[in-house]
Amino acid sequence: MPTRKDIALESERLKKRDAVFPGLPAYEHPRKGWFKGPRSLPLLLTLLASKKVSGKSDPSRVYLELLSNHRDSGFIEILSEADHAFAAGYASNRAVRTWRERMKLLEKLGLIKTDGDETQRIKFVLLRPVDAVVKTLKSQNKLPIGWLNAYTTKQIHHKENM
Repeated sequence: MPTRKDIALESERLKKRDAVFPGLPAYEHPRKGWFKGPRSLPLLLTLLASKKVSGKSDPSRVYLELLSNHRDSGFIEILSEADHAFAAGYASNRAVRTWRERMKLLEKLGLIKTDGDETQRIKFVLLRPVDAVVKTLKSQNKLPIGWLNAYTTKQIHHKENM
């Protein structure tokens, strides 16, 4: 439920937007088909794409695709590995194999936990708390210079995980 302060801040943002971009239509999130994500998400995706963390295998698009498919529970049922691979940008003959490799990397980093069955290697995915992964990567000295400060500042500014 928005507070009076939230409503006042939104009103100010709209006034500024209309003053700077008069008459131009602006993006509005759809009422259906959207997901909640942290404002620190771009920083996390940058971290995942870094060679220091992921080597030559960038799992950031796979993580973003997973995040966009959970429904506030951190739980995703994978109905088709091929569909998830394609949505993450993999369309070659090796699409599912590449997607699985990125999933394995995300699991190794601690961002996800997977489970499967006899017919499908990855059937269920649990998104794990990002802060624990950040702490682990920090202890392993794998965070790029300045990244942790930017991440912490963003979290404080937007009151994430507080």
